[in-house]
Amino acid sequence: MGNINSDPIFEVTLNGLLDLGENSPCINAGNQDTTGMALPLFDFAGNLRIISDTVDMGAFEFQPSSVLQLDLKVFLEGPFNVTDMNTTLNSGGFLPLLQPYSTVPWNYNGTESVTAIQNSNVVDWALVELRDAATATQATGLTVLGRKAGWILNDGSIVEPDGVSFLQFSNLTVQNNLFVVVWHRNSIGVMSAGALTETGGVYHYDFTSASGQVYGGSLGHIELAPGIWGMIAADGNADNQINYEDKNDVWSPQSGMSGYKQGDFNLDAQVNNGDKNDVWKPNTWLGGQVPQ
Repeated sequence: MGNINSDPIFEVTLNGLLDLGENSPCINAGNQDTTGMALPLFDFAGNLRIISDTVDMGAFEFQPSSVLQLDLKVFLEGPFNVTDMNTTLNSGGFLPLLQPYSTVPWNYNGTESVTAIQNSNVVDWALVELRDAATATQATGLTVLGRKAGWILNDGSIVEPDGVSFLQFSNLTVQNNLFVVVWHRNSIGVMSAGALTETGGVYHYDFTSASGQVYGGSLGHIELAPGIWGMIAADGNADNQINYEDKNDVWSPQSGMSGYKQGDFNLDAQVNNGDKNDVWKPNTWLGGQVPQ
């Protein structure tokens, strides 16, 4: 590998990582790894390390110790198809490139966005919220440490907007226990029943494996298939309750429309009777259990 006698042009990304700027002379200037060190396939920024002729030079990224990584898994009832979730909104080009949670009731001002969706397995945007409390009951809205939007993939993973990396938070200090809340624009929100566990710097939680994984138990989510649980669909107005307002005020005015719509409860890019009869109707009067 040769030398470059110029500024490598480092920048700090939204994830709190020290990365190469887009005009850095180190980009695509390195050689493939032949050290035998078995480096991870992806660097901290989510870039492939080993691709012929497109390897960035040097150990260019730095991950501060304050970065918290999340390995989450959650299913949405609407697009669930027995084993994973449909990606119709993605394949049809309906997903917005900017996170959609800046409006009421979330009022999230994050700037997560992409110029293009890099992963064909993306289902939709989710908003992830971290809470710091001694117990789940005490993990109310007053205990929120941070929020971040990311992609839900068809296998239930929630990842960074790059479509690959664990969701990451920086500059957080956990004083008690860490609980995680997942919000979706027309599903009932869920919170972890227990504190997240940490292994090798990554916090793990799987909402899908049992009814007891969600705060509130079986009241807080729905069994999608034997032993597989997911977020309850048809909360069209995002008030964490499913009732006639979701049908009359959201579904009915949008019926017959296509695209990225709140009344599209099964996320097939169409607002039609399937959303009302197959999703909203059986879920009517169900409500969220996330502590307020």
